[in-house]
This record gives sequence, C-alpha cells and structure tokens, in this order.
Amino acid sequence: MENKETEWVVIETFEQPTKAYIVQGMLESEGIHSVITNDHLVAIMPFFSNTVGGIKLQVNILDAERAFELINSDDSSGVDSETNDEA
Repeated sequence: MENKETEWVVIETFEQPTKAYIVQGMLESEGIHSVITNDHLVAIMPFFSNTVGGIKLQVNILDAERAFELINSDDSSGVDSETNDEA
C-alpha cells in the first residue's frame, strides 16, 4: 500500500482539456499540486475519451477534500459576469 503522501486520487474528470487546465490553475493558485492525465490522448483523438474515462484531474489524497470543496464552491466574487452596455 502506498504512503498517503504519495497516493493520488481522481477528483474530477473532463471531456475537454481546456476545462481541466482551468481547474488545475485554480487549484495551483490555492497551493494544491495536481496532475492531469489523458489530456494529450483526448486532444488528439477525442473519440477515445469514453474509452479511457475522460481527462482525469488528480491530487494528493491529503489535499483531496480541500480540492473538492474548491472545485464545487460557487464563489465567483472575483469574476465580473455582468456586461456594460452603456454607449
């Protein structure tokens, strides 16, 4: 059995590499190291996505709970989603 410090778990799967990279960047900005697998294969041959289980985002098991909370939080306080149509 692996040591908890070296055990990786999949916390999210994606159909598109771009979404995986965005979430990975968010986790990295919070100090959580992550690994993306199958991204190159799916980018080159998208029809293999179902075969390999999609693009997988993995984190250390010790960071999994915090990473899962960050991914599932609905905090968009730093994002301006309104458009300004003043002319």
